[in-house]
Amino acid sequence: MSPPPNTLRVPLRERNLFVNLFRAFLWIYHTVFHGCRWRHAERVPMSGPVILAPSHASWYDPPIVAVPLWRRAYYFASAKYFTFPLRPIIRYLNAFPVDLTKRFDLRAYEQALAVLNAGGMLVLFPEGTRTYDGQLGKIQGGVAALALETGATIVPVSILGAFEAWPRTRKLPRWCRPISIKYHAPIRVERVADPRLKRERIAEISRQLERALAPPLRAWNDLQRRHWRLRAGG
Repeated sequence: MSPPPNTLRVPLRERNLFVNLFRAFLWIYHTVFHGCRWRHAERVPMSGPVILAPSHASWYDPPIVAVPLWRRAYYFASAKYFTFPLRPIIRYLNAFPVDLTKRFDLRAYEQALAVLNAGGMLVLFPEGTRTYDGQLGKIQGGVAALALETGATIVPVSILGAFEAWPRTRKLPRWCRPISIKYHAPIRVERVADPRLKRERIAEISRQLERALAPPLRAWNDLQRRHWRLRAGG
């Protein structure tokens, strides 16, 4: 197994016409059917290595998180989806395969390092997979470990309402369920080589992510009020 190249040409802005059209479609779709709001997207740095770290409870989460951002976003997707006819589509959307049956997929990790070392933006879910109940799952150490290895800035992203709109247990989404996306203050990370210090920093960063991604009760109540306004056509 040959490792991926350690440098990639990663443009600061998305120059792929198909991806830009797809982004515009997603913006229109989610605005019309879910009253979607993206808040504080300006907090995402426009240059340098960045890890977007969203909460993950819905099929909607991977495409929706990068809609207002004019940087090329790289993703990981389960290796089982890299078959015809999905393979060329998700490849074109900058997705890399990850083998979820393995405890640690070395090739996927090397691809993530390649993207970040080239100054790119990687979307990586701290929980590892979608939750079944809409609650925030256990924060894994992968996001923090990659940031400490590359010096990437972490931007936590809360996604509220996506679970009610399209949970993993449904084949089709529910419309008129409001969705809100909030980009939190960036977590600046410096490279750490010492193994003991790295373990401590991974635990500390994971706690920061958990605090940022746990939705406050007020935000949830506001979203519920929007839901009933959408249902009423107001």
